[in-house]
Amino acid sequence: MRFIYILAVLNVCSTIKCDDESKLLSFLQIFRHGARTPMLFYNEDPYKDSSYWDGLKSGQLTEEGKQQLVELGQYIRQRYTDFIPKNYSDKYLTVTSVSSQRNKESAASYLKGLFPEEDDLSNAIHVDNSVLARFLDPIYIMEYLKLVTTEAYFTNFIKENEDSFKYLRKHATILIPESCWAVPRLSHQTL
Repeated sequence: MRFIYILAVLNVCSTIKCDDESKLLSFLQIFRHGARTPMLFYNEDPYKDSSYWDGLKSGQLTEEGKQQLVELGQYIRQRYTDFIPKNYSDKYLTVTSVSSQRNKESAASYLKGLFPEEDDLSNAIHVDNSVLARFLDPIYIMEYLKLVTTEAYFTNFIKENEDSFKYLRKHATILIPESCWAVPRLSHQTL
């Protein structure tokens, strides 16, 4: 399971009841990067040739992924039109991304949707990989492993899909972990 975060100041729960005196002070939005090309291919995969992916390498943000984030920015602009200033200003908005190219491109696409009249805002994106630090924390890893090996949802999922996992291990010619949840150690390396 890989966790990839892009932080932007945004999203308020729409179910909160407000009286006439209430005032929105700030909001926070956390979202994942847009659609990307696959990270891994098995040896016989008919889609592993980069020409199928418009020449993009594995893990790169696709045009569809960019469009997803432009549309998210447009949606937030429309929803909070009275709250978000017309022009970008770092006094009102902070956008933070981890350092991978697909995440920075996702953040830039989001800003393009949020501030359509602005030129390139890629310099407005702060890079901070500290959000990844928890994946290196031994306490987090132990709690995570305890969760995925004891909770009924996870153990049932593994049992229900055991035949599929065996088939993939045999035919995919790539490493398939015994447990599909046994990958937190990789999350900090792939961002």
